[in-house]
Amino acid sequence: MRKPALRLAAIMVVGRAAPWFDESGGATQFQTDATAAQLVADATWEPVAGASGAPCPE
Repeated sequence: MRKPALRLAAIMVVGRAAPWFDESGGATQFQTDATAAQLVADATWEPVAGASGAPCPE
């Protein structure tokens, strides 16, 4: 059974994706060995209050 999507906000921005394959880039990047649960537990990520809808724009 799949869990519903959870929208999270990053507290610390690590970097931005470079443009490639005719795409503009600029997406937020993260590199970590931590799980999502660990990032929420140590407050690196915070749940976004009132978030709903698709996790990514279409």
